[in-house]
Order: sequence, then structure tokens, then C-alpha cells
Amino acid sequence: MLRHYGFGPVVMRRTVTELSARLRRLLGETGRVVSGPETRYFQTPTELGECVTVHVGLPVLRTAEPTDCTVTELPPVEAATLVYPGLTHGLLDVARQVVRWAGDHGMRFTRPAREQVLDPGGDGRDPVVELQVPVTAAAPAVPPAT
Repeated sequence: MLRHYGFGPVVMRRTVTELSARLRRLLGETGRVVSGPETRYFQTPTELGECVTVHVGLPVLRTAEPTDCTVTELPPVEAATLVYPGLTHGLLDVARQVVRWAGDHGMRFTRPAREQVLDPGGDGRDPVVELQVPVTAAAPAVPPAT
């Protein structure tokens, strides 16, 4: 478990980088082969109390049952999405754009957001990330009874 306090881009980048490195090391030690891009999702203080929990995952080929890690299958979802250049540009600003879009289009959120890394970046390039916010159509407003 890592504890970093704050939710700004610098703290989140450090947290995600450390978790990703630990996960890749663990997978390598257990002989698992990574089969796709990294996924991240966050549980916010309103869901868990006072801290943000950051989850980092990688899909792996099923060559053996896991021993030292937890396997979580994220369900397919209908989502509002936005592609942006990684954590260095601030997840909160990106999230605000998605929230605004969803509200303008009569959507409500159904689960925690997640990020799919489309390009890990490197060599001075920012990663390219898709923010996915599961949504459904909001119930129409019911006029007050007269």
C-alpha cells in the first residue's frame, strides 16, 4: 500500500508511477505476460472516507492462476470518454470537462471513472490517456404535482 496525500497531478503521477512499477515487477516475478495497456481507476473520498484509493491494473495472459495479486475484471460499460495527454495535464480539469458534457447531454454517472493508457509516452513525450466515466441516461425530471 502506498500513501500519498493530495489529489493534484504531481501526487497522482507519483502514485500511479510507483504502483505501476510494483505491479510490473510482481507480474515479471510470477512469469505473467502483459497483454495490453494499463488501466487505472480511482475511488474518491466521498466513496471511502478521507483518502483517494488508486488502482492500477494490467491485463495478462492466463498462463497460471494468480498467487500474490488480486484479479479484478472491470465490466464493460457505456461511458463518456475524453482522450488527453496524461496526468501532467491534470485529471481534475479533464474530469470537469466530462462532467459538464454528461450534464449537458442528460447523463448521470453509474460507477467510478477509469483511465485507459493508450500510449505510455516516454522519451519526453506525455502518455496519452482515455478517461472513461460510466454513464446512463438520467431519469427525466418529474414536474411537481399541482
